[in-house]
Amino acid sequence: MFRSRLDTPYQTNHRHFQGINFQHDDVQIIQGELTIAAGYEWGSVLQQLHRPMVFLGVWPTGIYDPNYTYGRPWIWDACLVSSVLLRHHHEIPMTRSQIVDIFRDLLEVRKVPLRRLLVLIKKVHLRAI
Repeated sequence: MFRSRLDTPYQTNHRHFQGINFQHDDVQIIQGELTIAAGYEWGSVLQQLHRPMVFLGVWPTGIYDPNYTYGRPWIWDACLVSSVLLRHHHEIPMTRSQIVDIFRDLLEVRKVPLRRLLVLIKKVHLRAI
């Protein structure tokens, strides 16, 4: 599986981060904002769907990025944040349904095609862990 790596820090806000104060080597949540340090690496099966979907014409080419053949995947942000939250799920006081809400909202921001299907896959994945 192709692994992604952050070149620069990533930050995002969400209502579910409010009231959470968490710090770890590569991630922190303070005042409703999630910050992920540069160098963070993750892999995502959902993110791997990008190439065939673009090739088949289901999704448009992603955001230009020299690390990706068809551009950075549309679901890149959602997979990144989901990865961080799942990696630290024992330490961050957040439910699985909140993680799904965040994933869904990040897909909505990008207007990712097949969002409902991707959210359903994420729900099934979270039930399995």
